[in-house]
Amino acid sequence: MAQATFVSDGLSIDYTPSGAVDAGDVVVESERVGVAKKAIAASAQGALAISGVFDFEREQDTAFSDGDDAYWDEDGTPEGGAATGAAVSTSDGGTNKYIGKVVGDVADAAANLTVRIAMSPGWAQDSTALGDLSDVGDGAPGNAELLISDADSWEAKSVSGAVTMDNAGVFTMNSALGDLTDVGDGAPGDAELLISDADSWEAKSMSGDATIDNAGAVTLNAAHSEQHTQISVEDLGAGADIATREVFVHPRAVTLKSVGILTDGAPAGVDDGNTMVVTLADDAANTIVTKTYNAGTQPPTSDYEDLGALDGTHKVLAAGEHVTLSVTNGATANPPAFLIILVWEPTNA
Repeated sequence: MAQATFVSDGLSIDYTPSGAVDAGDVVVESERVGVAKKAIAASAQGALAISGVFDFEREQDTAFSDGDDAYWDEDGTPEGGAATGAAVSTSDGGTNKYIGKVVGDVADAAANLTVRIAMSPGWAQDSTALGDLSDVGDGAPGNAELLISDADSWEAKSVSGAVTMDNAGVFTMNSALGDLTDVGDGAPGDAELLISDADSWEAKSMSGDATIDNAGAVTLNAAHSEQHTQISVEDLGAGADIATREVFVHPRAVTLKSVGILTDGAPAGVDDGNTMVVTLADDAANTIVTKTYNAGTQPPTSDYEDLGALDGTHKVLAAGEHVTLSVTNGATANPPAFLIILVWEPTNA
């Protein structure tokens, strides 16, 4: 029996509400935030989107910057509205549930009623403030101390022994390399590490899925650093277009490696007079890749196809830079619903 069976691409989940849900309502289930794209009747099965880019009502007196974490406060007060729930910038110790990353800067102004957020289908990445700790000892903190538990309370202690730490968080080893025993006799080569073979310390090069240079920089092999993002595109219908829809952003600089299309069915009506043009561009409307389908070059049928070579300059995205999708269909061009699949890797800092 298969250990796992594919169910869906994870962009939405089934949901059966006890009471009616309107289109655009935000629904919190445990730690997960979803959005009803369509109205759902009470006790009827519908679906909640848990991935995608949505405009959420913004909490009063709250500004956001591009790439910020955003959370949903079910008791929040939207800008200009009553306390019906709003997007906020803090988790409040886990009370507010994680939505995703903010897309674009949003100032605290009465005219800015919403904040655009790229939802993350994963779980919240919460943090604990120092003020949330209980049973903290009464002693005043000394220089370069850490809070360490003694099983009864959190106490401020200095790091000592084999290493010390300063008040910038920099650790210093108190043992020199010369203190090591049973070091092999081989002369060290370039960018080697001392690794024990249970008998002695031997100089060895790092290999396999990662390498290291003599400056200490570790490089992952490309196959292990590449990431994949799937972008769902609805069944547009004949002649329907998409104009510069924002579909991807990352808080770090990234380099696109490839862009492809995976269709959910067969196209219809695509010919030389009714083409289908798929274009991805950057924030400055520079084309990253474009593909024209016509009578001789048809979109794939229930299959994947690479959209072609990426522009060598514009495939490199700065931190927070968006990728937009445009689809232009002739009057009879009717592609099926499809996925745009981005393969990318973070740019080394």
